[in-house]
Amino acid sequence: MPPLIDTPHPDEAAALAGVHLRTWLETYPRLDAGIDAAWITEHIGPVTSPAGVARWRAVVEEARDRPARMFCRAVRAREGGEAAGFLCGLREPDGDGTRATATGAPHSEAAAGPGAFVVTLGPMYLLREVRDRGVGGLLMADFLAWTGPDPARLWVTAANEAAIRFYARHGFRPTGEREMWRGRLPNLRMARAPHPGGTWATARPAQSG
Repeated sequence: MPPLIDTPHPDEAAALAGVHLRTWLETYPRLDAGIDAAWITEHIGPVTSPAGVARWRAVVEEARDRPARMFCRAVRAREGGEAAGFLCGLREPDGDGTRATATGAPHSEAAAGPGAFVVTLGPMYLLREVRDRGVGGLLMADFLAWTGPDPARLWVTAANEAAIRFYARHGFRPTGEREMWRGRLPNLRMARAPHPGGTWATARPAQSG
């Protein structure tokens, strides 16, 4: 049976936080860069703390209550199983936000045209048990349908070539921006034009540290 994609429940916040940490432990160790399990646990482990779980619960609740602003989908290896991955996204006013509404209404309801909002993709993580089964493409299709005409952007680890290729297949291109997360993990920015002739999401200067 292929993995299932659905909307997580707020009570699954702790499970989502656990997946967040486990995927880092599976994906990002780089001993040559001093990134090992202890370093990852130090910097990502707080997502599983009570405060981290509370933040995850807030994300899931906002996706339920304000679906035009927040997107969140969970992946399960089987029906009724625990989450084994997820993709979340956030829609915010682009620029100074003067064309947005205080209620977070979608741009069509806010009488704002394409480009008035920008979408940030992330986080997106899959445990090994559900990778290479086509679920990433299904998640992305669902996310891009939600994104609609708005530009989208994301950060990806520069050494994760598979992820970079995946995002490129779905229209994301490097912007040239880079940052060094926690002094050890190099990331690069990718962005996706909303439609032919559209503009890229606004870039920000590269950062380090």
